[in-house]
Amino acid sequence: PPVSASYSGLKYGQTKLQNPPLCRTTALGGADAGTYPTSCSGAADATYTISYVNGTLTIVPAKSQTKLSSDSAGKPSTYGQPIQLIARVTSSAGVPTGVVSFVDGTTSLGQAALVDGTAILDTGALGVGKHAVKAVYVPAANARGFTNYASSRSTNVAQTVRRTTLIVTPANQVVQFGQPMPVLTWTADFVNGDSNASLSKQP
Repeated sequence: PPVSASYSGLKYGQTKLQNPPLCRTTALGGADAGTYPTSCSGAADATYTISYVNGTLTIVPAKSQTKLSSDSAGKPSTYGQPIQLIARVTSSAGVPTGVVSFVDGTTSLGQAALVDGTAILDTGALGVGKHAVKAVYVPAANARGFTNYASSRSTNVAQTVRRTTLIVTPANQVVQFGQPMPVLTWTADFVNGDSNASLSKQP
């Protein structure tokens, strides 16, 4: 990009030199975001002895926009039923890279890497009730340790999760006549890694 010079020490309202300097930077067109050195040379003026001070050019991250959708948007899902969250990240400067964090309030549901600007997460981790899910774009660092794109987040997507049916089945047991009755046990078709201990009251 073009680099301009500023002057310190001009007198009597003078705003430019007879022969202005040529200024340059090490950053080429399309350079990554970051800080680059700048320098000037070649200035001349009959009134002044010219000296130079190096400067910097800072390329800042481009803005991004994140949009979130769900394959269950507008309709309730059932507890344990996976839903698909789809985040799309765009920018006028190119195709953003990095990852997207999917968040339910303050609870992380997981992350997914961007592929061609899209990140997809399948999750059944939402509990029974109403949820406000959002996507947060976390940009990848470039070779200079900066990010070419700024972080962004989506608006909330509402998701309602209803109870699922839990089937409890007593275990088949055999006891010999005249013997004490055994302790009856049971099994249930839990989902999401739940277990007997997940019940607030045992059957």
